[in-house]
Amino acid sequence: MLSDAGFEFEIAPPRLAEKFDVTVTLRELTLWNAICKGMFVAQTRPDAVVIAADTLIALENEIIGKSADLSPTPRRCSGG
Repeated sequence: MLSDAGFEFEIAPPRLAEKFDVTVTLRELTLWNAICKGMFVAQTRPDAVVIAADTLIALENEIIGKSADLSPTPRRCSGG
Protein backbone atom coordinates (compact mmCIF):
# COMPACT_ATOMS: atom_id res chain seq x y z
CA MET A 1 0.00 0.00 0.00
CA LEU A 2 2.76 2.44 0.88
CA SER A 3 4.63 1.71 -2.34
CA ASP A 4 1.44 2.10 -4.38
CA ALA A 5 0.94 5.52 -2.78
CA GLY A 6 4.44 6.59 -3.84
CA PHE A 7 6.18 6.23 -0.48
CA GLU A 8 9.65 4.77 -0.13
CA PHE A 9 10.09 2.79 3.06
CA GLU A 10 12.41 0.45 4.92
CA ILE A 11 11.46 -2.41 7.22
CA ALA A 12 13.45 -2.05 10.46
CA PRO A 13 12.53 -4.79 12.94
CA PRO A 14 13.55 -3.84 16.49
CA ARG A 15 15.86 -6.08 18.49
CA LEU A 16 13.95 -6.37 21.75
CA ALA A 17 12.02 -8.98 23.66
CA GLU A 18 8.30 -8.30 23.65
CA LYS A 19 6.25 -8.06 26.80
CA PHE A 20 4.07 -11.11 27.41
CA ASP A 21 1.82 -10.50 30.41
CA VAL A 22 -1.49 -12.32 30.84
CA THR A 23 -2.61 -9.84 33.53
CA VAL A 24 -3.38 -7.14 30.95
CA THR A 25 -5.96 -7.18 28.18
CA LEU A 26 -5.16 -8.38 24.66
CA ARG A 27 -5.51 -4.83 23.39
CA GLU A 28 -3.23 -3.39 26.09
CA LEU A 29 -0.54 -6.00 25.46
CA THR A 30 -0.59 -5.53 21.69
CA LEU A 31 -0.57 -1.75 22.03
CA TRP A 32 2.29 -1.84 24.56
CA ASN A 33 4.47 -3.95 22.27
CA ALA A 34 3.73 -1.80 19.20
CA ILE A 35 4.61 1.39 21.09
CA CYS A 36 7.78 -0.19 22.45
CA LYS A 37 8.85 -1.29 18.96
CA GLY A 38 8.15 2.12 17.47
CA MET A 39 10.06 3.95 20.20
CA PHE A 40 13.04 1.62 19.81
CA VAL A 41 13.23 2.16 16.04
CA ALA A 42 12.62 5.92 16.38
CA GLN A 43 15.60 6.21 18.73
CA THR A 44 17.86 4.53 16.17
CA ARG A 45 16.45 6.58 13.25
CA PRO A 46 15.61 10.02 14.66
CA ASP A 47 14.92 11.61 11.25
CA ALA A 48 12.53 8.89 10.08
CA VAL A 49 8.76 8.60 10.23
CA VAL A 50 8.09 5.34 12.09
CA ILE A 51 5.03 3.12 11.72
CA ALA A 52 4.97 0.30 14.28
CA ALA A 53 2.71 -2.71 14.78
CA ASP A 54 2.42 -5.87 16.83
CA THR A 55 0.77 -9.23 16.26
CA LEU A 56 -0.85 -11.21 19.05
CA ILE A 57 -2.30 -14.70 18.81
CA ALA A 58 -5.42 -15.31 20.90
CA LEU A 59 -8.28 -17.78 21.02
CA GLU A 60 -11.57 -16.89 22.69
CA ASN A 61 -9.98 -13.84 24.33
CA GLU A 62 -7.14 -15.93 25.81
CA ILE A 63 -3.54 -15.19 24.84
CA ILE A 64 -2.02 -18.31 23.32
CA GLY A 65 1.20 -16.92 21.90
CA LYS A 66 3.21 -14.42 19.93
CA SER A 67 4.33 -14.67 16.35
CA ALA A 68 7.91 -15.92 15.86
CA ASP A 69 10.61 -13.37 16.70
CA LEU A 70 13.23 -13.25 13.95
CA SER A 71 15.64 -11.13 16.00
CA PRO A 72 18.76 -13.11 16.97
CA THR A 73 19.59 -10.98 20.05
CA PRO A 74 16.41 -9.67 21.68
CA ARG A 75 16.46 -6.96 24.35
CA ARG A 76 13.85 -6.65 27.09
CA CYS A 77 11.27 -3.88 26.70
CA SER A 78 11.15 -2.02 30.02
CA GLY A 79 8.07 -0.94 31.88
CA GLY A 80 6.63 -3.98 33.48
